[in-house]
Amino acid sequence: MHPAAASWAGEHGGLVESQGYGACRDRHGGDLRGTVLPAALASRTFNTGQGTFSFPKGTLIGCDSCHNGPNP
Repeated sequence: MHPAAASWAGEHGGLVESQGYGACRDRHGGDLRGTVLPAALASRTFNTGQGTFSFPKGTLIGCDSCHNGPNP
């Protein structure tokens, strides 16, 4: 599992291209929209090159939480 930190959010862009979606689906579900596994355990805010994203506690985190699904 990757860290739930702004550094991960801002730097994971090349991972799918190099490893595919399999690892993402293990945690974020078949549709990559989130499951209970990546739910925010606390309120979090990430500042990335794509903008600032805030998630209240309990939010299911998936690809579409910050961008157009698994697309940029």
